[in-house]
Amino acid sequence: MIAVDNVLISDDIAKEQFVCDLSKCKGGCCEEGDAGAPLEKEELDLMIELYPKIIPYLTPESIAEIEKKGKYVYHKEFGWVTPTLGNDNEICVYGTRDEKGIIKCAFEQAYNDGLIGWKKPISCHFFPIIQKNGRDGDFDRMNYE
Repeated sequence: MIAVDNVLISDDIAKEQFVCDLSKCKGGCCEEGDAGAPLEKEELDLMIELYPKIIPYLTPESIAEIEKKGKYVYHKEFGWVTPTLGNDNEICVYGTRDEKGIIKCAFEQAYNDGLIGWKKPISCHFFPIIQKNGRDGDFDRMNYE
């Protein structure tokens, strides 16, 4: 472990060489795990504000789930996370599969099309590096999944 300020960083992060390659992983990070994408408190208002602009990139099932559960939900272990679709392998509600089966983020698509200035949650940028906040003065932890 490497300690930087109040964060313990796994040695695996320094050893692994990772680059996002959608053609290989097909967006697997958008459906893996026990909950949706973890969200920072600062991202919650952005998700509400930008939601109307990303609706054209969402499936009808995703829109219905967001209207039912909300733009984000609270998970007892992970804090604020994106909702997921139970009928599609727990995919993030903001993800859609293209004709090749690659999951694409509605926020990132709207960003790439110049409609919004925010690309996606920071946890999505970092995956497969996961940060868990420490409790009651404990160190935060960063691990390579």
